[in-house]
Amino acid sequence: MSKYRINAAGVSKTLTATSNTAEGFQTDLAPLDGYVQSAASACGNSGAIVPALQALFTYEGKDLEAMAQQIKSCLSGAALATTAYVHGDEQMVQNAQRNASQAQMSTIPPQWLPH
Repeated sequence: MSKYRINAAGVSKTLTATSNTAEGFQTDLAPLDGYVQSAASACGNSGAIVPALQALFTYEGKDLEAMAQQIKSCLSGAALATTAYVHGDEQMVQNAQRNASQAQMSTIPPQWLPH
């Protein structure tokens, strides 16, 4: 049987750092729409280039949005799994204590008693 050694405080620290990094990523991506407008202006609002740029950013934007959602889901799943582990540990301790307090002393057979 394998033993798990999960440091809940360490997991929390890692999840917080990852979340902060992910938020920074979303902040970096926020001005993408401005980039499309800037690129369109730079090419003289070309009838061929502007729609292509819009299509590219729309297409890539869906992938980036899906990636952001996956990051959130992973962070949430890791937090829930760690919480379940900690709760399970606490439940096992409670069960062991309850079982120990309810245990009855067995009767020692007379032949085992000192004479």
